[in-house]
Amino acid sequence: MASEQSATTPAKASRFDESPMVALMYVESIPKSSYKECLADKIKRLTPVKPATSLDDMDSPTKKRHDISYICENFLDWLNRVNRDGCPITLPTLQEVRAATQGSVPLPIDYDRDGLIWRSDIRVCLLVDHKDVLWKNLVVHLPNDGFFYVDEALLPVLAKDKRNARHMNSCSEGWAYLDKCLWPKLIPFEEFARKWFSYDDNKKLQRQIIYNDVNNRLDICLRFPETKVGIDFSFEPGYPVPEVPENFWF
Repeated sequence: MASEQSATTPAKASRFDESPMVALMYVESIPKSSYKECLADKIKRLTPVKPATSLDDMDSPTKKRHDISYICENFLDWLNRVNRDGCPITLPTLQEVRAATQGSVPLPIDYDRDGLIWRSDIRVCLLVDHKDVLWKNLVVHLPNDGFFYVDEALLPVLAKDKRNARHMNSCSEGWAYLDKCLWPKLIPFEEFARKWFSYDDNKKLQRQIIYNDVNNRLDICLRFPETKVGIDFSFEPGYPVPEVPENFWF
């Protein structure tokens, strides 16, 4: 998620003009400090929006964007971007990730959603866990982009106030593990993972939904134990990428 300036004004012809409340929430969710300030200051980098404690006073479009299933719309727009004809890169295959001997540098990928351009990145990460098992993960970082958070008290929680080692350098504390009853709302992630692994519905798949309401972050993690390979989708606050008109080039 990189740009050299803050963008706090929704673009014209955006899809979030469906509701004044959605537009207000959208503007509030975009970091107000400059991008350089965010990089230098971990607190500013988070710039979270206070999670909703009630949906009673919201209109229907705004309620929809507070439902955890809405994150799938963001994911599917991103997936359509990387799968479309003419895209100059392809996602790493299972075979490439399994063959990796070291982690890769992040590869930024811009995509369009809600009339704005957003920046994601993909990378391969290697981890030796406390049992001396080497895990190799495809990690996808995505901005929240129009998905808004509710207080964890409004969700079915398995455990709260846990540490998430994926974010040791930013916000490792205060995460909640959400109950599997929410998984039907997130099926596109499993469909992607099973296709990537070439696994049918009979093969064992492990899943986690890890949620940080205060810091506006969500991790959706999938792994197949027999391969020691996983896929992590990490959603977080992000900046729209500023448009650079063609006539700025000479």
